[in-house]
Amino acid sequence: RELRNNKLEEINKENVSLSTQLEEALIQLRAQEMRQMELNVSNTEPSSGAQLEAELEQELEKRKQTETELELESQKLVELETAMKLLEQDVQGKQDTIVSLRTQLEDIKTLNLEMTTRLAEAKRTLEVKEEMITLLESKSVSLVETAQQLDDKFLETQREMASAKARLHVAEAEVKTEKEARVEAEQDLKIEREWRERLQETCSNEKEVREQMAQEIVFLKQVSNDYENMRQENLRLKDMNREQDQTLEELGQQLSWYKLSLDNLKDESTTGRVWEKDAEVASCKICAKEFNIARRKHHCRNCGGIFCDKCSDNKMELPSSANKVRVCDNCYHFLLERNSKM
Repeated sequence: RELRNNKLEEINKENVSLSTQLEEALIQLRAQEMRQMELNVSNTEPSSGAQLEAELEQELEKRKQTETELELESQKLVELETAMKLLEQDVQGKQDTIVSLRTQLEDIKTLNLEMTTRLAEAKRTLEVKEEMITLLESKSVSLVETAQQLDDKFLETQREMASAKARLHVAEAEVKTEKEARVEAEQDLKIEREWRERLQETCSNEKEVREQMAQEIVFLKQVSNDYENMRQENLRLKDMNREQDQTLEELGQQLSWYKLSLDNLKDESTTGRVWEKDAEVASCKICAKEFNIARRKHHCRNCGGIFCDKCSDNKMELPSSANKVRVCDNCYHFLLERNSKM
């Protein structure tokens, strides 16, 4: 910029010096013509008037020629001044464009910094959630072990109940035999009564055992319900982790786009492409479906429009990028037809 200003100052100085030289030359030329005319008038005789008039006409023609030459020089000087003004305007416009490009570069740098901070925060949250998942898995393993132990206890109690039922059947058979032999001896009847009382006590004990087993069965059902809830929570956390991985991948794609946007500025200015803003678009341009958490927005790297994942899942090399980038279905078919014609 300083070199251009210095050149402009030098050209202005040269213009001023040329204009002063032209004016001085014009004054000197007029003075010489006046001297020449005076000398011719003084040297000629009165009888030679016709010759004097002819010389005067020649001098006037020479004077006109010099005046036309001076007018041409003045016109050239004016054209040079207009060219200098246009050059100054061009330099000023280029300086303004450089300033605007610098501001755009600063904005892109700030956006890149924000995206890196967001990516670091998402990684930290992902690590915390992975630790929570490991804790939940360890708890689920411990719950499975406790459930297995309770199942073993339940099987043991069932076996004990079966053995008690078998003993009960044996006791009932003995009671029948004792009833048949009751007529034979009263002592045998007393023994049978005592035996019945003992059997009743065992039955009451068995009832208590049954009640305890029923309580344990209820507890096991609660434990199984808690285990099912924990398993569903684990699945939900895995789904959330998958969605966060998808969001991280999209953030990485957006970050790579911001890096490529500097290289694509020249291509965008030549092709007239307009990069649509996310806030201005609510649905896909091809399928007209609204965007939400599951259906996310994707930019076409050729036309700059916003589409869903199904309508922009094509990859193709563009003149602005060495690698394959995302393009929409319309641009994909158009570029395929153009490449096939070429």
